[in-house]
Amino acid sequence: MSEPKQWDLFISHASEDNEEVALPLAELLEKYGVRVWLDQKEIRLGDSIPAKINQGLSKLRVGLVIAR
Repeated sequence: MSEPKQWDLFISHASEDNEEVALPLAELLEKYGVRVWLDQKEIRLGDSIPAKINQGLSKLRVGLVIAR
């Protein structure tokens, strides 16, 4: 039996899309009970960025790439 996923959605985005697109989208989805992985909420000072991203990717159901 596979391990249950920790995240429903992983949002990948460019830093310039964070405030206008990624963060508002994540907050809206979380209001509806969607478990969202967003770098701003999951990566802390001193964390290994690649390790945290890989950890998030390994425990998700769906990935979303924001590109404009």
